[in-house]
Amino acid sequence: MGAPDDACIIGERRSNGLERMLTERRAERRGVCDDEMTKTEMTELFAAMSLVWPQAEMFRNGVSKLGPIIALWTACLEDVDFWTAQKALVKLCRSCKFPPTIAELKEQTDAVEAEIYAEIRWACDMFRLSERLNGVDKAYEELSPDGMTRKVIDAMGGPAALLITRKMLRGDGTEQEYTEFNFGGFRRTYEQMLRRNGTGLPAARERWALTDG
Repeated sequence: MGAPDDACIIGERRSNGLERMLTERRAERRGVCDDEMTKTEMTELFAAMSLVWPQAEMFRNGVSKLGPIIALWTACLEDVDFWTAQKALVKLCRSCKFPPTIAELKEQTDAVEAEIYAEIRWACDMFRLSERLNGVDKAYEELSPDGMTRKVIDAMGGPAALLITRKMLRGDGTEQEYTEFNFGGFRRTYEQMLRRNGTGLPAARERWALTDG
């Protein structure tokens, strides 16, 4: 059996990198949102699905009769939060002719998380490029006041919050200070601001009972 080619190795590295990124995001998300979706929230998702796919067999008797199914979905998607699930469902509504399975919804939530991380990473990288060339204050001043990056930095407390001073123990036993970019704080604040926006999903809480009529 021959050695794997470069394309296989690169693909595996990207897959492993994505998996690590999703794991890290879920760990940090605990400081941004409620990590677990409740049965009530899952019921809202089912109410929205019943509006999109009203002819589906599972919705023939109304959402209120789906207690055991909703409980199963809640248990299987315990590591998915409500906001991310809503964003994923909006994407599925646009592409699926039939209601999604648990696996399909989970796959789409992973895709949403990857998209969010990519957006935050790109915004950070663009700012850091300017920061390395011009300094943090000048890079901040050049940002559009209406842009997301500027709003995130303002919410963090200004440019000073972007830099963290740490101490490192040297080989001779002395301490040396160094400064690093506060990507963790930038990412958390950026995602908190994203989550203030609507998901595009109908207000299921007020409407799901109507689907049982």
